[in-house]
Amino acid sequence: ATLLRQRPGQVTILIGRELGKPELDKTSLAVARYQVNGQDAGALAVLGPVRMDYPRVTAVLRYVSQQVGQTLTVLMRDE
Repeated sequence: ATLLRQRPGQVTILIGRELGKPELDKTSLAVARYQVNGQDAGALAVLGPVRMDYPRVTAVLRYVSQQVGQTLTVLMRDE
């Protein structure tokens, strides 16, 4: 539910027990949603160890989600 309320361009990180599954206690999930033509269209995610480089993952996800949204918006206009 947390991930569905997320705004595009924002990165949400869930760590260990926050994921709600005991088998994922030693992992983290970082998720960024993106828009196409101003509409929520999808999400990109990184699943990794609890000790991953959060600042880097956040920056990369934010950048890539923006690029995906912009590229898909341009491609949709060209059709």
